Amino acid sequence: MNKLIKRMMSVFMAIVMVIVAFAPVTTKAETKSQTMYVGESFEGHIFGTTITKVSSSNKKIVKAAKKKGQKYAYTLEAKKAGKATVTVTYKDYRSTKTYKLKITVKKADLTISAQPLDGGYALLKIKNNTKQVFDSVIYKYTFKAADGSIVKEEPTYRTYKVLAGKTAYETIYVGRDTQIDYSQFSYKIVALDRDPNYTYKNAKADEVVVKQKDVSEDGNYIKFKFNRKNNLNKSVAGVSYVIYYDAADQIIGLDRYTFSLSKKETTTSPEYSVYISQYSHPTYDHYEIVTQAYSYVTKK
Repeated sequence: MNKLIKRMMSVFMAIVMVIVAFAPVTTKAETKSQTMYVGESFEGHIFGTTITKVSSSNKKIVKAAKKKGQKYAYTLEAKKAGKATVTVTYKDYRSTKTYKLKITVKKADLTISAQPLDGGYALLKIKNNTKQVFDSVIYKYTFKAADGSIVKEEPTYRTYKVLAGKTAYETIYVGRDTQIDYSQFSYKIVALDRDPNYTYKNAKADEVVVKQKDVSEDGNYIKFKFNRKNNLNKSVAGVSYVIYYDAADQIIGLDRYTFSLSKKETTTSPEYSVYISQYSHPTYDHYEIVTQAYSYVTKK
């Protein structure tokens, strides 16, 4: 009898151990910090799991939700400046876990101004007054005539590669015969774009070097190539502006050329051909090339 009781107890304990081994276990929440800017939307992933719930302590600051169609993904949207904690509850093969993000949302300090260029174009200057590099900035702009009527507008225009503390340039065609009152120019920042999994940093002039190569002038054309050299052990991206001036150093035209380089990479671009004539730029005097670049590395 005693042997039978011992066998039954052994079987019972084995069953209990199996149940414990496969029963859901709730563990202590992992907590991390994140900075976002108003207008940013991030997507987070916890691969190999099923996210069961996503909540925000203040939906007016950060809107958070499970991503439809992806059981391991969630989304974050920064609505206004402030602080909020996002809680993500998920399951893996044997336990239920909680992940917390303490998010500080800042208002992005970006300003946009406009001025006329040759040939019916307008120049936009997008000044990034923050310490954060953005892959792109999306904004709405409106040009008006003196009587207040709208001449040109765009609800979601995107400018790429906007460096921290720098001014990015964009050209907009507004029409040769339009009469624009630039004092009535208006804009609104709609959204900002960057990858939260990367750390961005402005590159110094000697870290990413861009020079002209094989420069020639053929009548009304200036032809050249870009020799681009990345001296960093990390990937970089950037933009080179070819800026045209009159004799008084006023900007009358601009072209932009974006690029990306792997670590320690040197490349030569295809030949570019720039059209400069009395018709396109009647007051043209000289030009310069301004390059802005930044590095990006995966966060540890």
